[in-house]
Amino acid sequence: MKTAIIVFVLWLWVAIPPCFPEWFDGEVSKVDARAQELIITEQDPITEDEEATVISILSTTKFSGVKSLKEIKTGDEVSVEVSYDELSDSWQAISVEVAGAGA
Repeated sequence: MKTAIIVFVLWLWVAIPPCFPEWFDGEVSKVDARAQELIITEQDPITEDEEATVISILSTTKFSGVKSLKEIKTGDEVSVEVSYDELSDSWQAISVEVAGAGA
């Protein structure tokens, strides 16, 4: 019985990938209010290449420093907490913080 439980737990661990939040920090290169998307560019610390990431903004996304996506501008420095949604193959924002907002 113990072996069956261990095998089952290991199978779950392999079959269901963890969905832990990740963070993207970078500069906003584009805000698409119609598609509810934010495109952030950040520098890869290893290759030093700039990488662009498209992040979907949801109705449940929390904002800090601004009230909504409408207030975010190209060039703003942001930190975005995201989770990856496999069904839509997209990064989805849990929270967006605009650096220096209100300063």
